[in-house]
This record gives sequence, C-alpha cells and structure tokens, in this order.
Amino acid sequence: MIKLIHFLLLQIVLIASFGQSDQNISAGPAIPFEDEAYYFWGINSDSTLHYTSLMREAAKEFAAGSCMQLITDGYSYLYEDNYDSADVFFAAALDADSLPALWKAYLLTGTGQSAIFNGDINDGIIQVFEARELFANLGDEKEQSQCELVIALACFDMGRYQESLSLLMKLLPWFARHNDYDNVIMCLTGIGRVYAEQNKTVFALQSYLKALELCTTKKVHMTPSISLNNIGMIYFISNQADSALMYFTAAIETDEKEGNFPLLPGRYNNIGNALLKLGKAGKAEEYYRKALNVLEKYPDPYAECQIINNMADAKMAKHEYDEAEKLYLSSLATARKLQLKPLIYYNCESLAKLYDQKNEPIKELRYLKEYYVLRDSLNNEEHLQTLDELEVKYKSESQKHVIDKLEQQNELKNTRIQRDKNLRWIYFLLIFFLSVLILFFYYFLRIRQRLNKALMTENRNLNEVNEFKDRFFNLISHEFRTPLSLIIWSCTGNTGRCSSES
Repeated sequence: MIKLIHFLLLQIVLIASFGQSDQNISAGPAIPFEDEAYYFWGINSDSTLHYTSLMREAAKEFAAGSCMQLITDGYSYLYEDNYDSADVFFAAALDADSLPALWKAYLLTGTGQSAIFNGDINDGIIQVFEARELFANLGDEKEQSQCELVIALACFDMGRYQESLSLLMKLLPWFARHNDYDNVIMCLTGIGRVYAEQNKTVFALQSYLKALELCTTKKVHMTPSISLNNIGMIYFISNQADSALMYFTAAIETDEKEGNFPLLPGRYNNIGNALLKLGKAGKAEEYYRKALNVLEKYPDPYAECQIINNMADAKMAKHEYDEAEKLYLSSLATARKLQLKPLIYYNCESLAKLYDQKNEPIKELRYLKEYYVLRDSLNNEEHLQTLDELEVKYKSESQKHVIDKLEQQNELKNTRIQRDKNLRWIYFLLIFFLSVLILFFYYFLRIRQRLNKALMTENRNLNEVNEFKDRFFNLISHEFRTPLSLIIWSCTGNTGRCSSES
C-alpha cells in the first residue's frame, strides 16, 4: 500500500508539472557558455573543453582583472575539474573592490561547488546556500533554483536522502513549468538515486524511465545514456542481469555515438559485472580490459582500482588463482596508495577467499585480520559520520530556523511596505475623486447660476412686455371710451327730449 502511494504521488507530481502552461525562463546566464559547459561536465570531455575555451575567450571581452573576467575563468577551470586553478581565480575575484551582488552570488556558487567536489561538502553547501539567498534577493528564480539543485545533490552525497528528496520534489515542478528539461532530467535522476539507495527500486525505475523519455523526446543537452545506465543498474541490483545487460549495451552505443568517452569505462565495467553474474566470466574479462584501455586516455585511479578488482573476480570465477592473486595485489597496492579504505577492505576480503581456495592458511589469516580491522574501522567511521551528519543536520536546522525567521520578518516588512503603498494609492484615489466631485459641484453651481440669471432676465423681459400691453390696452380703451361716451350722452339726451315732446 505504501509503495502504491509513493508511486501515485510521483505520478501526480510529474503530471502536474508538465500540465502547466509553457513559459520561458526569464533571464539568461551572466556567464557566457556556462550552461553548456555545465551540462557536459563529467560526461563529454571534448564538448566540455570546447565550451570552457569559449568561456575563456568570452572572458577577454570583460575588463582585464575585473571580477567578471576572473569568475568566468574560474568557472571554466571548475568544469575542467581543475579545482585548484578555479579556486585561485575565485579568490582573486573575492578580493576585487565593489563586487556586484549578482557576481558575488555566482562567485559563491562556484566556490561552493569546488568545495563540494574537493570533499568539503558541508562548507560547499553553506556557500551555495548564501548564493541562493543572494539570487533570491535579486529576484533571479532560475539561479536560485539552480543553487537548490546543487544543494539537493550535495545532500545526497552526504547521505541526507530525505532532505535531498524533499528539495528535488520541490524543484521538479518549477523546472517543468519553465520548460527547463535538462534540470527536470537531473531532478528525476536525483529522485531515482534516492529511491535506489532506499531500496525502493520500483519508484527509482519510474523516475529513470521518465528521464529517459524526456531525453529522447525533448531537445536537451543531457545524454540518454545516463538514464539507460541507471535503468540497467536497477535491473542489476534486482537480479535481472539479462535486462540490465540490454540497457548497459544501449548506454554504450549511445556514448560511443555521442563521443562521451569518459563514461565508457564505467559502462564497460557494468557490462562485465552483469556478464559475471550470468556466469560468463570470460566475456566479462573482455569488457574489463576494454574499460582499462579507455582509462589509459581518460585516467581515473579510483575506477581503475575497482575494475582491476572486478577483473580479479572474473579470474577467480575461471579458477585462474595465480592471475587473480596478481590483480588483487595490484588493486590493493593502488587502493593503499590512494588511501581508499572501502577498496582495501574489498581486496583484503577477496584475497582471504583466494588463499582459502589455494589452501594457504597463513596468508589467508593475514588478510582476514586486516579485513576485520578495516571492517571495524569502517563501522566506527560510519558511526562517527552519522554523528557528524546529525551535528550538521542540527546546525542546518538551526540555520534554517534563523533563515525562516528572517524570511518571515522580510515578508512582514514587505507586507507593511505593500500596505503603505496601497494606502497611498487609496489616499491618492480618494483625493482625486473628491477633487473631481468638487469640480463637478462647482461647475454645476455655475451652470445653475447662469440658468437662474437667464430665467430672471427672461422674466424681466416678460414683465416689461406685459406692462407694455397693459399700457397699450389702457390707452386704446381710453381713446375709444371718450367718443363713445359723448355719443351715448347725445343719444340719451335726444331720447329724453323726444319723450317729453311726445
């Protein structure tokens, strides 16, 4: 039931992420060709060198000795795995006067990544976290998310799997909404790695398959060989060597086609391990030799030591004990020179088994003792590492609490600023509407006064006309009344005279 819930949650995150409306990532990188070099870093050395050389050429466009030029050169050496040279340029940039906030953020990201790959993971995370805060203050969400991705992958390297998974799950929808499919693939790959470490192979396989789908259907820098190899590893640890062999072979074909030669030793080694598990020791040995041949051009002492140990295992499977002994001793000598305790541990265990087969109890006892001492030492180191991780986790949580408190204060401050801004707008609009109302009322009164004045004038004119009419009719009536009165009087007198005569 828990597995089903995990599976459904992952599907919901993926569907929700890609169901959002397409948007473009707002701003490009301040460092020219940095994105391209970053994506090929550790995968295709020729492409990486091509873009780092372009970065150094572009750096010449900046003022000589400026922080922009120094940081760009530092990144170019970082992606060539030349950490010492990168740190020299970064340190020189740090001493530069008036370092802008944006370039300081890029500088902290570079020094943080250099520290992480030099083994000082905790210090590197702190520097990248500071860079993330600067990018957040500058409003650069893309670089802020990029820093969080670096922190998530570093947390995985420190064994803080749940913290890494939480960050990756948070970043995945953001990168998907902005069509940043390269980083979507990196998030899915990181999620798969976390699930693989937690033995949740079903969820790990789902993440890797989704990453492979994006590699083949979208235009990305990421090579699909990484996802193919990861899927093969899931099948390998699930004891499905045939399926693993198919994906490992596809990964090799992709790398050979794309020129990702630094990845080939690991691919050949994986095929050898799958063949060895299938009982094909002779064929496995051929692939181990191919891996060693590629390592002559692209040296990696750790990988070489491990592959020699695996080749010795193939010799053991073929009962070629003398050849296996030489290879184990060679791998052990290299591991001791490089102080690689896990490989010393594996070689001592293998030599003890070898001498048990050869019936040489004295040599067997010697390496068995060293094996047990190393095992106890590694166990103690694991306990100490666990304590260190708990201490780091406590410090990180304390810092996170302080940062959360500062963010809350900033949010409260921003809310107050926004509220004051809104109030200013309200006051402005209120004054504006009141002014409009007053003007409207003023013009209304003016118009009313004009109308009243016009009405009064009209009334006065009407009164004058009425008075004129009255005078006119009075005059007319007077002029008619006087003659009529005389006529009436005359008629009346004559009538009376006639009556008296009668």
